[in-house]
Amino acid sequence: MDLIDVRTASEYVQVHIDGARLVPLSSLRVQAVRSDRQAGESEPIYIVCHSGGRSQSACAKLESAGLNAVNVAGGIRAWVEAGLPVVRQSAGASQFGECQG
Repeated sequence: MDLIDVRTASEYVQVHIDGARLVPLSSLRVQAVRSDRQAGESEPIYIVCHSGGRSQSACAKLESAGLNAVNVAGGIRAWVEAGLPVVRQSAGASQFGECQG
């Protein structure tokens, strides 16, 4: 499964989904995403950010290039609230208030 986190490096370090590749939205290049695919060309690329705004922009960019991109609704915030597993910088490093969606 291809999972790309389009938040900033500092946001990613604080908390991220295990296996997600960090590709900040400002650095997102279609050709690089295409060449770094983990799954088959027809498989979706899941895109996550803090709450869904940046990932929606990334999806639009990838879809316009013909890639199958899926916005992870609610972003990492919803993922954490659902109790799904994440990787954290340290046990006390949960500062979602500083992240922007």
